[in-house]
Amino acid sequence: MTTTGTGRNLNRDEIADALSFLDPSCDRKEWIRIGAAVKAAGAAIGEDLFEVWRAWSEGGQGYNAKTIASDWKSLLQGDSANPISAGTLVYLAKAKGWIDPRREKVGLTGALRNARLA
Repeated sequence: MTTTGTGRNLNRDEIADALSFLDPSCDRKEWIRIGAAVKAAGAAIGEDLFEVWRAWSEGGQGYNAKTIASDWKSLLQGDSANPISAGTLVYLAKAKGWIDPRREKVGLTGALRNARLA
């Protein structure tokens, strides 16, 4: 479950917003971890978030349009000792300054907020 004690899952826009705080040029291991977290977040809300992850990944130096779909298909949710969930995405994004709108009485942050102000 991806509610992380807040009573509801992140929605698609909140997931994309959290993702916007992370660097798509991170090392491959971290990129895969982030992708698995996005995939888990999507599963929790019944949505395939491949396009969200692909669009974010496009901004990275290592982006490869030829392999992105197969990378997505191969993503795993970790193992019992190191599970990867939407909580992983929340943790990583909060470390970079993202504010979880489920916990704070604020609107969207990051890229979505900036787009709305433009």
